[in-house]
Amino acid sequence: MQWTKQFSGSAFLKPLFAVLAMLALVSGCGSEHPDQQPGGSANPYPTLSLLASSEVSQPAAGQTTALQVRIQFSNPAPAAGSISVATTSDTARAGTHYSTFNDAVTFAEGASSAQFSVDILDGNGDTEDVSFQIQLTGAVNALLGSSTTQTVTIYSTTEVVDPVNQASLSLPQNLSLRAPRVGRDSIEYPIVFTLSEPSPVAGEIKLRTVEGSAEAGVNFEAFDRILPVAAGAHEVVFSITLLADANQAEDLEFSLLAETATNVQLPTTRTVPVTVINVNGETAGGVPSILWPSVTDLYEPTSGSATFNLLLPFSAPASQAGSFRLATQSATALAGEHFQAFSEQIDFVAGDTEVLVPVTVMRTPLGMTEPLSFYLQISSATNVTLPNTRDLELTIQPVSVSTPATAELQLLSVVEVPEPFSNASPVTYSLMLPLSMPAPTAGSVRVRSVDGTALAGHNYTAISDQAVTFAEGDENLYLDIEILFDGLGAEGKEFTLEFYDAEGIQLPESRSMSISIRASGLALPVLETPATITFQRPDDGTSFDVQLVLPFDRAAILAGSIELVVNQGSAIENRDFTGILSEYSFAKHDDEIIVDFTLVGSSYAEERQFTLVVTKANNMQLGSSTEERTITVIIEAPEQE
Repeated sequence: MQWTKQFSGSAFLKPLFAVLAMLALVSGCGSEHPDQQPGGSANPYPTLSLLASSEVSQPAAGQTTALQVRIQFSNPAPAAGSISVATTSDTARAGTHYSTFNDAVTFAEGASSAQFSVDILDGNGDTEDVSFQIQLTGAVNALLGSSTTQTVTIYSTTEVVDPVNQASLSLPQNLSLRAPRVGRDSIEYPIVFTLSEPSPVAGEIKLRTVEGSAEAGVNFEAFDRILPVAAGAHEVVFSITLLADANQAEDLEFSLLAETATNVQLPTTRTVPVTVINVNGETAGGVPSILWPSVTDLYEPTSGSATFNLLLPFSAPASQAGSFRLATQSATALAGEHFQAFSEQIDFVAGDTEVLVPVTVMRTPLGMTEPLSFYLQISSATNVTLPNTRDLELTIQPVSVSTPATAELQLLSVVEVPEPFSNASPVTYSLMLPLSMPAPTAGSVRVRSVDGTALAGHNYTAISDQAVTFAEGDENLYLDIEILFDGLGAEGKEFTLEFYDAEGIQLPESRSMSISIRASGLALPVLETPATITFQRPDDGTSFDVQLVLPFDRAAILAGSIELVVNQGSAIENRDFTGILSEYSFAKHDDEIIVDFTLVGSSYAEERQFTLVVTKANNMQLGSSTEERTITVIIEAPEQE
């Protein structure tokens, strides 16, 4: 008994508690504190909530609309879980006005919201507005808040036009927009969706953004808006605002969803993926992304074949040479019958910002009676990132369609130009913007500049509502921009050009193009013109072709052209020579221009000569005096044997 009393006393228990406490402390060193575990006070489960109400237009007869519903989280989820959701009828009837939803919506660890959709039905022609409720009834690894019921009102469509007479909305297969550089908080991109014809009556389209890898409020401004369509309108105009995100490390994506429409026919596919092009680290020589062309409609020729030059822009100038493979794939349009098939490796060099790919379509003996499609497929990339979607559908429109063939202006994602050297005057660069086909008629497009990190009057000369004209048959538009010296650092600066009010051509859905100004380092090349050059005349009654090579002192940094004037002397055009053009073009990276022409033989024994004068150049420097730009061409009689 004495032994027992001794060991049950407090003198023994205090050391025992201390030992147990130390053991507990030691054993707990390798595990997470309970407060930090999912659901703990320092890592709580999110509280869930719904909007109190939302509205949707009743779809046209025989159509459905997917109503997107978002469940908001009070904080990111510490663990994956699920939410039980159910719909409840009010004046709206399940199966008539909406499809019953009674299911679990799952979410992943780290999620800050969850989404699901409820199908809205046509209501069997009901003309009254009706409503129903969406309720959160339970959750796993989440808590129900006070706002767990959302009332959805379905507005009846009024003044409904027969769908046969409605204009159809055309949606692009994708959009690609450059994120703002750090230092520029946001960029607002004007976007235009076209209608198949002028709308016979007023209507509306409900358009909203849907998150993907790009986050609302971080990479783009979310919206859920009604776009009005006026009677007679042939397009729908809105804007997308991208936000600067210093942590963006790759291209991200969100979507536009055309939810519902009144008096406008929506396409079968109502979602448009939007790629947010990563621009962080561009100056560090990152790998650019290649983007699909904006042109997807080609036109059947009236006879023979027609070639369309499709522009595949890069998200940034290529930091090094590379390649990718591009091939065609038949669908309803057949290779060899409707289009010329190809499978080629496309090479590019450092500094390239685009690739032009010719696609040829052909006229069949009987002609097409309906639109036919085929695909471009891209693969095998080196030093360039491929689009998320590896194929692009191209549609050949039959020549019988009421809308005539129209050339589309193709805009690059970005054009990079160097600022002038400190001791130089402002430099004018001529931007060559390709059309998808020769312009069927003369026309114009208006352009304005929008400040970014580059400021008008400081880094460049502003462009305000400037008309850029083109002639029938032109394959390119030319726009001059003037860049000013500012002593830029390695990061450079950029501004935006916006295109609008086009006549005679079609504009793409995204009508903006970025101009990136980099620090001085490369200047426009100088054209080197020889003072004289001598050719030997052909024999009488014969002719042959000759080449006059005009080298550059360095490779061209942009595509451009020179204009020539012929001054006849003792040599007369069409008697002694022929075939000299008034304009010659060169491509980016070219280091010479070749002037081809034909010498015509005669029996004249003396030498004859004429002069060529380079009168103008785009993206090329010329000598300041006429003498420096004049070439004397001497035609000698052949030596007598």
